[in-house]
Amino acid sequence: MSTFVELLRYLKNKKTKRNVLSFYDNNPTTNLEINIALDYIRNHKHYSSISRIKTFPYPFSDNYSTQNVKIFLDGSNNLLYVIRNGKKLYFRRNMSYKKAIKLYNSLLIEQDKESAHLYLTDEFNIVENDILADVGCAEAFLALDVIEKIKKAYLFEYDDLWIEALNYTFAPWREKVEIIKKYVTDRTENNCITLDDFFTHKEMPTFIKIDVEGAEIKVLNGMRHLIDLKNKIRLAICTYHQTGDYEKITEFVRSAGLNYVTSKNYMLFNVIPYFRRGLIRVIK
Repeated sequence: MSTFVELLRYLKNKKTKRNVLSFYDNNPTTNLEINIALDYIRNHKHYSSISRIKTFPYPFSDNYSTQNVKIFLDGSNNLLYVIRNGKKLYFRRNMSYKKAIKLYNSLLIEQDKESAHLYLTDEFNIVENDILADVGCAEAFLALDVIEKIKKAYLFEYDDLWIEALNYTFAPWREKVEIIKKYVTDRTENNCITLDDFFTHKEMPTFIKIDVEGAEIKVLNGMRHLIDLKNKIRLAICTYHQTGDYEKITEFVRSAGLNYVTSKNYMLFNVIPYFRRGLIRVIK
């Protein structure tokens, strides 16, 4: 270990591993997905290294490495970008090469078919002429992947630096992409808006992705009219940001009379509950 930062990272890894394994030694579980993760944590060398704790403690994450990510600099705007399926995905200004590489690698891990954070599956997918509302889009990885097949994309993001990057990423498709600098929540005022209000005079979305750092339930409360309408809609909703999110969000969905499927496997955190469900997929 060459630096004090690396030492701290190593000690944090060691403490988290000890805490997680001790907790489940004293509180055994019959949950197969958690037990697979525990076996991975016990036996994988990663958890005694200086690397950060893996959010996705399953063997599939070993298939990804930052060493395989190639980042480029666009000299016309001085923004970093990566080539994603032949398309340029830009990163926010002033992001370092190292951070851009880590971010893109984490995005790839998140969307692996074994990941708890996987938005789309063969059975739950975005199809031709869908109207996508990407709430909390950041770099808009999902929207870029499906941009050719969808009819329209509404990208909700409040960070100016991400908005700049989004404008460059989606410049080739600007006729079908609208970027909205608003927080999506349960009220419409100042820099906030509800999905119900936003879509009052627009064609209704057919697919909504909600990933808003723990404010997912507020977004849902602000789209009750959309949920009540008879049009078909699919929702991918993150459920891991805050303790109890999964229970609150699934209760909301059930009370609205909707069916949902939970993503497979878990995400690992360094506080109780250590394992959290990543997201649910809802079909109305």
